[in-house]
Amino acid sequence: MPRTESVRSLGTSLSESLNSFRCAVRIRTGSLSKRWRHLPHQLSCLLIGVSDIQSASYVTLGQIMGAYTETTRRLLSSTCECGGRSIKSLRLTFYLSKPFLCPIGHAVGDVARNGDTECLEFVIFTHLARPSNAQLVLFGQRFMSFFHSCPVAFRWLTRLTLHNLAFGDSDVPNLLNACDKLQFLNLRCCKLGPKSVLSIDAPSSELQKLELFCFECVRVDLASLPKLKQVLCDTWWAVTTPMSCGFVPKLEKVSLASAALSGQKPFTLSKCLSSSSTRSLSTLCLDFCSQMSQDAQDRISALPSDILIRILELLPSASYVTLGQIMGAYTETTRRLLSCTCECGGRSIKSLRLTFYLSKPFLCPIGHAVGDVARNGDTECLEFVIFTHLARPSNAQLVLFGQRFMSFFHSCPVAFRWLTRLTLHNLAFGDSDVPNLLNACDKLQFLNLRCCKLGPKSVLSIDAPSSELQKLELFCFECVRVDLASLPKLKQVLCDTWWAVTTPMSCGFVPQLEKVSLASAALSGQKPFTLSKCLSSSSTRSLSTLCLDFCSQMIWIQPEDPKQLTRIFSSLRDVYIYNVFAECDLNWTFFILKAAPSLKNFYVSLLIKIFYAICPLDIFFSLTCLCIFSTNYIPACH
Repeated sequence: MPRTESVRSLGTSLSESLNSFRCAVRIRTGSLSKRWRHLPHQLSCLLIGVSDIQSASYVTLGQIMGAYTETTRRLLSSTCECGGRSIKSLRLTFYLSKPFLCPIGHAVGDVARNGDTECLEFVIFTHLARPSNAQLVLFGQRFMSFFHSCPVAFRWLTRLTLHNLAFGDSDVPNLLNACDKLQFLNLRCCKLGPKSVLSIDAPSSELQKLELFCFECVRVDLASLPKLKQVLCDTWWAVTTPMSCGFVPKLEKVSLASAALSGQKPFTLSKCLSSSSTRSLSTLCLDFCSQMSQDAQDRISALPSDILIRILELLPSASYVTLGQIMGAYTETTRRLLSCTCECGGRSIKSLRLTFYLSKPFLCPIGHAVGDVARNGDTECLEFVIFTHLARPSNAQLVLFGQRFMSFFHSCPVAFRWLTRLTLHNLAFGDSDVPNLLNACDKLQFLNLRCCKLGPKSVLSIDAPSSELQKLELFCFECVRVDLASLPKLKQVLCDTWWAVTTPMSCGFVPQLEKVSLASAALSGQKPFTLSKCLSSSSTRSLSTLCLDFCSQMIWIQPEDPKQLTRIFSSLRDVYIYNVFAECDLNWTFFILKAAPSLKNFYVSLLIKIFYAICPLDIFFSLTCLCIFSTNYIPACH
């Protein structure tokens, strides 16, 4: 068949096969090959980012935003002219450049007033990374002018992120009261006037999540936000209480994070949180940025039992310059916090996450302290994230680190018996180490192994019939193959970057497996393999999601008779194919479509070079899911 006929056949077949699928399309502006121009456009979700417009052809802010605005207007005007078709989700990321704001806002308003847009998001940057105070004021006035000029667009806005603005005292409350559908607000590196309080009194607001990063004001008063569920204050300039709560009856999570200012006065949590209106609070996160005060232990020990406590790692600072000093300080802090917990009578830790280096003298003290807390039986989530101090250790060092970890594992059985999540970096395992670990850690639900390996020509065979493991992630794991012999509770597996030149993985008894993700650039000598060799037809019938990421290199999947996969794909609903090189013919994907009778979403991203061009809009792929990304690598959504 001639190439043009093949392409025409592909477009027709895809349009017919996927015509009834639910739309879940995310795109970025760009240009596709002419082969797709004949396909109808039925995009329901648009992601239009200004970063995808930037190229050597557009070197000034005006050129970039001019191209971006024209592309956006054409995309959205095309949508308005398509009859019954509507956009369900629209996300725009752009610069706060004055001549182009109103055209963008009006184009968005024309789409939004149809009433079908469920999610509308603006992410707005300034072109200066560190503007002066005068420039911050100018940018703030420019944004408020944009806000007042485009009321329809802002009335339908559900998410908003702003950078580098100076607001007037009433601007933020006015914004929230006018944007009556806004659920998420993120203000980064913004400020109020000198000695001003950000008082938010918006009783009719739908806001559910508020995030303030480096917001400069005297204090944040949440006077009235009846739907607010989460608030984050990260890095403040107040020397006393940074936040207070008024009427926030649904507030569930509060996060406070900041290094102490010069002259910082300790404050009580009762001044931040109102006892009459924050009774739904279930999660409290405090990050001291390695500047914890002397009375922090007393304040943490006084937290009520229904608060989630997260122990953050002690970050390196000028006071701790060697690994021994860092880990010594970390270990002592951890032991004091946990021993304090054990001495507080009936209070218990529900969730505990420790991140630390694999430094030999300190492992057992940490493990025993954790074991003392865990044996109470109240800890529901216990996580270790363990690093080595070398970014690229030699083979001999990998073996040493592997032996050190296994010694830690055997020395602290109580802690590992209660472990629910584990992430390890840079270890060499013996052939039986991983199965032994899984069989001993009988509560472990999540295992992430990064840059680890087995011995030469070894197969990672995991036979753990009593394991509770639900999610397994392997990043750059060096072995001949991964055999999932028996993991009866496993639901998700990810293999990212392997060294096998044939089939990287095989499945044995994994009856609950729902999601499989395979991602790797092709090795020299890589042989294509069939999916039926990876997935067992007798034990993967629950598979609902398949993710394949080719990293813009050769397609390492070999098409096969759909009948070989019909039983495996009987429940398959979502397929995500990432980073296919631009010149690749997609005919090879047909066998997946034919083998999956329950398929609802078929998502493809082509790794192509983005350039701006005013082209007919029917160049955009319009079946259920197609992503158009820029030349930089787009990682899969594992």
